[in-house]
Amino acid sequence: MSAVGGNSVSEMLEPISAGRMSGKIVAQVSELIRTGKLGPGDSLPPERELATTFGVSRVTVRDALRALEVLGLVEIRVGSAGGAFVTAPSPQVLGQSLSNSLMMRSYSPEEIAEVRLVIELGILDLVLERVTESDLAGLVELCEKSAEHLADGAYSSELSIAF
Repeated sequence: MSAVGGNSVSEMLEPISAGRMSGKIVAQVSELIRTGKLGPGDSLPPERELATTFGVSRVTVRDALRALEVLGLVEIRVGSAGGAFVTAPSPQVLGQSLSNSLMMRSYSPEEIAEVRLVIELGILDLVLERVTESDLAGLVELCEKSAEHLADGAYSSELSIAF
């Protein structure tokens, strides 16, 4: 197991108590990744060791590892060289996280427009380099659906998020 500064991952983790245990494990591991104490390629200790370190069951550890995997922070590998490994989130995972965040909370059309403005202007050069005919066709379709909704007097945040 590698980690920045020579500390083992287990030494950087703390036992948890009370509350949603798996969420607290996710928070601790996420913080180690965010602060650079764990980086892409680093492995987490085996489930049994994590369960002992956190003072929880292996089922709780598995739940936390699955959540970290869904967040795109770890990759779970099976087999003799398996385990949980820190990974760099892919653009798809980041995009899905942003989309989920926007859909899970009720944002006003103005707030969504502000977010889109910042993101779209920030990535415009990259988009222009990589856009395909299929991408453009999808955007045209979304624009047409949005225009129809607006003509009917209905705002669709789902279409805005999809754009």
